[in-house]
Amino acid sequence: MGEAGAEYVVESTGVFTDKDKAAAHLKGGAKKVVISAPSKDAPMFVVGVNEKEYKPELDIVSNASCTTNCLAPLAKVINYRFGIVEGLMTTVHSITAASYEDIKAAIKEESKGKLEGILGYTEDDLVSTDFIGDSRSSIFNAKAGIALNDNFVKLVTWYDSEWGYR
Repeated sequence: MGEAGAEYVVESTGVFTDKDKAAAHLKGGAKKVVISAPSKDAPMFVVGVNEKEYKPELDIVSNASCTTNCLAPLAKVINYRFGIVEGLMTTVHSITAASYEDIKAAIKEESKGKLEGILGYTEDDLVSTDFIGDSRSSIFNAKAGIALNDNFVKLVTWYDSEWGYR
């Protein structure tokens, strides 16, 4: 344990985003460092997406960005269930025709299964302040999205920036 008594450090300053800089925490006595931003050289893991690839011998990892943590669980569900051709933060093109009702049902089901606590689902009329302090990485708003056709779907998801990590 380090001088400050920390075994695990969540590096959230945005300054120590590469392994060499984050290693300063290890030199200070920490056993593990999680960088809360994308890193050019640390392995990146997003809970609910690829955390099973984590190996205990890794002492410095990246948890990606809050934006990635918001998008990745939602994109994982859509990609697994329907396939993604291309997308934007609010738009996903499905490789196979899927109704918006099918997409909502898939997200709702996954949010109550393996992604519970990571991916949320709501049909309530909400605004951004309703998500302050919500630790889920992504909360899908079923009422806010729209299917323009069977292959072009706008999805809206909420998250509390800098809080919504799981």
